[in-house]
Amino acid sequence: MEAILIIGGEVRFDSSIDADALRRIRDTVGQLLQVKNLAVLIGSGASYHLGSPAIRSVSAEELDGMVVAADVALSVEATKVRDALVSKDDGVVDLERLLASLSNSLAYAASVGRESVTIGDDEVSCDAIRELRRAVNVSLAQACDLPKHSAIQDDRFRDDPWLAHREFFRRLLRSRRPDLPRVSVFTTNYDLVIERTLDDAGIPYLDGFTGTVDRVMRLEAYRHDLYLPPQADGRRLVRVPNVLYLYKVHGSLNWRSTPSPAGLGTSHVTQSGLTTAPDDLALIYPTPHKESDVLGHPYADLLRILSTTLNGLETAIITVGYGFADEHINRLILQALPSNPTLQVMIVDPCGVVERAGDQAQHRFGSSPAARLAQIADQRVAVLTGEAACFANLAEATLPDPDDFAVDESASLVTALEQALVGDPVANAEEDETT
Repeated sequence: MEAILIIGGEVRFDSSIDADALRRIRDTVGQLLQVKNLAVLIGSGASYHLGSPAIRSVSAEELDGMVVAADVALSVEATKVRDALVSKDDGVVDLERLLASLSNSLAYAASVGRESVTIGDDEVSCDAIRELRRAVNVSLAQACDLPKHSAIQDDRFRDDPWLAHREFFRRLLRSRRPDLPRVSVFTTNYDLVIERTLDDAGIPYLDGFTGTVDRVMRLEAYRHDLYLPPQADGRRLVRVPNVLYLYKVHGSLNWRSTPSPAGLGTSHVTQSGLTTAPDDLALIYPTPHKESDVLGHPYADLLRILSTTLNGLETAIITVGYGFADEHINRLILQALPSNPTLQVMIVDPCGVVERAGDQAQHRFGSSPAARLAQIADQRVAVLTGEAACFANLAEATLPDPDDFAVDESASLVTALEQALVGDPVANAEEDETT
């Protein structure tokens, strides 16, 4: 399996020319996991193997298919708005930009007291714009309700869709020393793959919500932790192992934003079951153009936590499936690098980083954001690329397996007890023959 690790602008390990490269990469990643404060940023690329749509590059035909699959009917006027904003000739559609355009149109109409706006050469009603926005929201929610079994191409995940994520979190959490601070997982994904994986694996996590029946986001919940009851002496608390903090910086399929019950003009974010009801906004989109629509909460707060984490001492962040398409997140990472000398950044990107230049020992950097970052001559910046960097292969190929270092004392104990109580079967047989 091809794996290339670039550190400080130079190719350090390449599995195509070094048979021991994967082991060395695994050792390097294992050392990074022992940093005091570890953060992981997970993007949409980590869900592609489960059928996740490429939100920033959906073809016009795929968008039509998503609307049909969600069983959402568009009126003639809403269809006209869609055709004006989604060109069949451009090839791809950025759904977040489309939604931002729709929200900006509504905000402009509200500011000037109009019930219609001009889009292209046509005057369209605000009701048609709202209808299209609801349709895209519902369609995207339905498309991100993973796994999509019909879109899974890898047989490994047909019967066990959470396999790659479960193995990733198992190795990530169990490879760290238990006395280190909790891992912070930030994700831009709307889907519930991470939550479902953690639930399936029995891994506790704190996601900023409190309550059971009515779950409400309260940011102070991120200051909570989980401990086992005191021991017999009553004086020592023990932390529950393998707990992580989860921050969904772009919202979630099961989040809803409503006016605060206190009437203070701020948003009130709750968790609820999935729904595709046309009148219910299925997602909250935190694009910079839509900041007024989401009132800044909780996204500004979650991004502040990410910024604080990046600027903490002895911190490392690993980006997985993140294509550096979000400027507000990129800015936090790139500003923290020069200001925090103890920050380490590892970017996991399976393609577009390096290309072969004739001889296998020669490499040429590509033009992707990960490739440009890979050329930074700073030993704190590392980029992992190749087939092993695909999320479906990442854990098994490049993360240390804690089971390899576990000492199974139970088997040797059983053997010792059998020999003590029953005796050595071979020796007993020989003794019987002699007798």
